[in-house]
Amino acid sequence: MTAEYTASTELPAAGTYRIHPEQSTVCYRGRHMFGLGVVNATFRIVSGEILVADQTTSSTVTVSIDADVLRPEI
Repeated sequence: MTAEYTASTELPAAGTYRIHPEQSTVCYRGRHMFGLGVVNATFRIVSGEILVADQTTSSTVTVSIDADVLRPEI
């Protein structure tokens, strides 16, 4: 028996969507100043929006974050 599976992603309709701050975070991963260790952090989103353009490659995301780290992980 052979099964075929085709993955597809359904894109939302073109328009502007607000990000729900109480249910959203931004996660960051980078290198320490000297490049010796990895730094991970999670920040709260204060506000934001997603602009889905007719041509999806022109879509944008804009967010404002709370600079206090929600969950620092070093």
